[in-house]
Order: sequence, then structure tokens, then C-alpha cells
Amino acid sequence: MGEPELLERLRTELPRLLREHPEVRHEVWGLMLEAFPSREEFARLLDEVRALREDFRRHADETAARFAAMDRRFEELRADMNQRFEAVDRRFEAVLEALGSHREQLEIHGKQWLFRKSWGPVLFPSPLRGEGRVRVNTGVGGQDGDAQGGPRCF
Repeated sequence: MGEPELLERLRTELPRLLREHPEVRHEVWGLMLEAFPSREEFARLLDEVRALREDFRRHADETAARFAAMDRRFEELRADMNQRFEAVDRRFEAVLEALGSHREQLEIHGKQWLFRKSWGPVLFPSPLRGEGRVRVNTGVGGQDGDAQGGPRCF
């Protein structure tokens, strides 16, 4: 007899054997208890699984709440950092504007200085008198000049 025939015979004969022979039923029941949990054991395991599921749910809720709090804190920090960066940007813009103004003044004064340095004292015909010349001193290098270092006529 092959395995398929044996399985078919057990399916048909086992229920009859269990009904007609109580000792076989107790023997099979004992084998089943060794392989499978009893109803009480199964109910206890099911209660443990339910308790674990509740613990996991509670833990997940607590974790979600912590993450939500961290997200709020990160948003607060981001907003604070954005405000600080905007303030720094405004200060940089003010500094750049001041530097631009200083650069323009330095260019003007540098051109004036280069002009004075390259030409030195300049003699022009006197518009007041018909004779002689007027000396214009550039005020560079300790030479005579006005208080601001500009040229002076005499």
C-alpha cells in the first residue's frame, strides 16, 4: 500500500476508529497534546499576544508623540535660524553698502592724490595781474596746502 492509499484509508477509517474504540481516541488525543497546545494553553498564549500587541501599540504611540515633539522643536529652531540668517544678511548688506560708499570715496581721493603726485606744483598764468604766474601747490608730501590737503593758490 502506497502513501496516497494510506492517507485515504486514514481519512475514512480514523473517525470510525475514534468513535468505536475509546482507547484509540485517548491515544491519539495524547499524541495531539504533545504536538499542539491545549485549549487553555492556547487561550493563555492568545492573551499574551494581545498584551504584547497592546504594549507595542502604546510604545508606538509614545514614539509618535516624541517624534511629533521633535518635529515641532526642529521647526522652532529652523524659524529661529531663518530669523538670525535674515538679520545677518541685513547686516552684511549694510556693511557692503558702507564699503561701496567708502570705495567710491577712496577712488575719488586716490585719483586726486595720483593727479597731485604726478603734476606736483602747477604754475598758471595769473588772472589778476598782467604779469607773472600763480603757483598752485598740491599739498602733497608736506608741501603747503589747505587744511584738507587740497591745492592752494598764492
